[in-house]
Amino acid sequence: MTLTSKAELTLRMAALLRRLNDILFVIRRMAALLRRLNHILLAIRLPRLEVQLGSGPEAAAAYRSFTARHPRYPFFAPKTVGIELMDVHRFQGFDKYLATAGGKNSTAYYRRRALRKGHSFVRINKNDHVEEIHAIKISAPMRQGQPMEEEYIKFRARFPVEKNWLYLGIKNDQGRLVAYLDINCVGEVAYVGPILGHAAFLKDGIMYLLFAEAVRVLMDEESVRYFMYDTYFGGTDGLRLFKKRIGFQPFQVRWRINSWSSMSRSEVHGLSDRFDTETA
Repeated sequence: MTLTSKAELTLRMAALLRRLNDILFVIRRMAALLRRLNHILLAIRLPRLEVQLGSGPEAAAAYRSFTARHPRYPFFAPKTVGIELMDVHRFQGFDKYLATAGGKNSTAYYRRRALRKGHSFVRINKNDHVEEIHAIKISAPMRQGQPMEEEYIKFRARFPVEKNWLYLGIKNDQGRLVAYLDINCVGEVAYVGPILGHAAFLKDGIMYLLFAEAVRVLMDEESVRYFMYDTYFGGTDGLRLFKKRIGFQPFQVRWRINSWSSMSRSEVHGLSDRFDTETA
């Protein structure tokens, strides 16, 4: 083969590779478009719920945060379509809940596994576990396919303690905190706030144990009816599967509030900004 023919072959191969890359790019764009269309069709078919947030400053902050304009989709509020909810009142006791979440690779299965490994559920004051919480945060550089944010993994020597929040955790057989879950109760809804598990113990089922026991706790909260864990569309496939196993289902939600009380607009905005930070 002459130098000229080799050069021509190289150019043809380069052109072919560029064409293949262009085709792959189009395929990826089409796949993304199909996923978005599928999400739109799913959103249209979602069952509808009306949820009461009550009244007062926390209700006002939650209402504003849930119904504000979405940064990427201005025609939708960020927490109205595809909201993952569970009606904790529909179960006749905790055992009935576990029965609905039974079977292989289920919440009940992984909960039993975590208990066999020596893990236990506790209510916590996060300020008693600042070193353990930091160890949990830095136990893995990636979460849900994304790198951990530098600001989030910074050591914190003090955490706020709010009256409407529940602070739950899992301890291992050495008595060390290996997972935590903060839940804010506002009106009929209890929503998931800061949450994380130590990477070394995730395969033990600690997060299934944590959420199952959170359901048990919320069953005893008379004012709470719905347990909320963000949205269906905002998570990975793995997170969606986890939520489904726990018992969450996506809904279209209309949020209701009794009154805006006597707070000024600036006070409501200040509370809502804090609310957005806590739920990030």
